[in-house]
Amino acid sequence: MPAALSVDLRCRVVAALEQGLSCSQVAERFGVSPASASRWRARLSRHGSLAADPMGGDRRSADLEEHASALLDQVARTPDLTLAELKRRLSRRGIKTSLSAIARLLARHGLTYKKRRRMRQSSSFRT
Repeated sequence: MPAALSVDLRCRVVAALEQGLSCSQVAERFGVSPASASRWRARLSRHGSLAADPMGGDRRSADLEEHASALLDQVARTPDLTLAELKRRLSRRGIKTSLSAIARLLARHGLTYKKRRRMRQSSSFRT
């Protein structure tokens, strides 16, 4: 994933826009897109800062954190629950989420699925 452009470049682009140059002229001069120049000017007026928002990371499983105690209780009572069953139980309570968000929440709380160790191949039965 590419990194955000520097705040220094953003400041120079917005300064050039405030001097009266058009977005197309500024974009050509600094090697950015006209849309980026326009967005950065709007961001400065809206937020007062040109710094980029954080990129990447998990944004969905944190929303489940308020329901973590209920999920962990269900897993403690029924340890063999699947992620799909947990998702179904959450949807009955009106909570929409994904299987991966549930898995990340459980992993964050130290609950992961561990398969059993591999068994020796049976000589009398196909495994």
